[in-house]
Amino acid sequence: MSMSSYRDPRTIETLKVFEEASRWAVTSGEINDRDIEEGLLRAFKSLDAPIGPSSRGNRFFLYGLDDSTRQVFREQLLGVGVGDIKRVAEQYLVDGMNQSSVTIVGSMDKVSVKHEEDGWEVLGADMKPFK
Repeated sequence: MSMSSYRDPRTIETLKVFEEASRWAVTSGEINDRDIEEGLLRAFKSLDAPIGPSSRGNRFFLYGLDDSTRQVFREQLLGVGVGDIKRVAEQYLVDGMNQSSVTIVGSMDKVSVKHEEDGWEVLGADMKPFK
């Protein structure tokens, strides 16, 4: 799972929003059947897109994904409910935060963290501590 922002002037605040969004999905978030249906439509749009012969061969060779495996995945997606979304959000977003890492890439004058403050390790391009 990844969350990202681009040219963000409020880096630390954005990280807090990501954390709050994760907790919202598990606790107070009102996810309903319509939300699930819209999510499935978006997922199926890419799943059901035509696949050329070379892409089909690459998927099978690299990942072992053949047409029957894709069909099983499609059928499992159709069975997803609100409880599944909340369970997965808790497992991967909320509980997963303790096992995740955060990386901010940018120039020091644009990033709002300092060396060793707020638990950050700031490294230079040479991967040595930046002071």
